[in-house]
Amino acid sequence: MIETGGQSVFVQGRDVPPTVRALLDELMHVQVLVEALPGPRLHQDHDFVGETEDLSLLKSWLSELIWVPYWGQPEGADKPMLFLGGRDPWIETLEMRVWEVLYALAQEAGCELVGRGSVSPEADELEEIRDVLPPIAEAHGWVFSTGLDKAGVQ
Repeated sequence: MIETGGQSVFVQGRDVPPTVRALLDELMHVQVLVEALPGPRLHQDHDFVGETEDLSLLKSWLSELIWVPYWGQPEGADKPMLFLGGRDPWIETLEMRVWEVLYALAQEAGCELVGRGSVSPEADELEEIRDVLPPIAEAHGWVFSTGLDKAGVQ
């Protein structure tokens, strides 16, 4: 973690409070763990809503990450949303930590984290996920995602 001595730091010309800096550092750490996982690199989005100014602030913070924040406007929506694209970890422990940190960052910016979506894996990708990730999760004391049950994997 970067020590700021209680001082704010700057990201893309904006003042970043120390609490936000700590959350970003934590998220970067979890991202490294997720990106290091073997197996399919399936895409996942986290969805944020709020006022455009607040979402812009959140986007400026998230722009430091290896995952990419981007704007979108779902069909029927009257306002744009902010999305954070990234890799689906398929390990519940990591996914919950990502969610907790993103939720806290959204709160700090005055926005709301409202959901996530991910790409459905093909049968061969599901088989690889089922074979490779549970032993890794167990070795680290993590909980393997129950999302496979929803995807029809027994």
